[in-house]
Amino acid sequence: MKAEIEEIINSLTNWDISKSEAIEKLTTLIEVSEVPVSINKEEPKGLKANTGKFTEGDTVKVIKMCDSLESDWDNVWGPAMNESIGCDFEVEGDYGKSGYQLSNGFAYPEFVLELVKRG
Repeated sequence: MKAEIEEIINSLTNWDISKSEAIEKLTTLIEVSEVPVSINKEEPKGLKANTGKFTEGDTVKVIKMCDSLESDWDNVWGPAMNESIGCDFEVEGDYGKSGYQLSNGFAYPEFVLELVKRG
């Protein structure tokens, strides 16, 4: 990823910082922006993020995307999660309102998952 960032920076002009400083700042920015953050403080109405429908070891399919903090989900949808739509993953943990931790490293709300196989 650093090579791609460096390529972008090479195309920029009039920077007030060095290339290495810009690369470090952008790398940090990208790493931080991909970390799910829990910021929802209210009890939203509607679909529940997690009702215990799946258990550790189950195989689930991500069937659609959702908005960050949608319904009762206390998490964010990152751009990298789009690639998981239509793919099967193993449930590795149940994080309540933060969603189910899947084997691809992301946590999803129950309402975007479909059971493929019980673990």
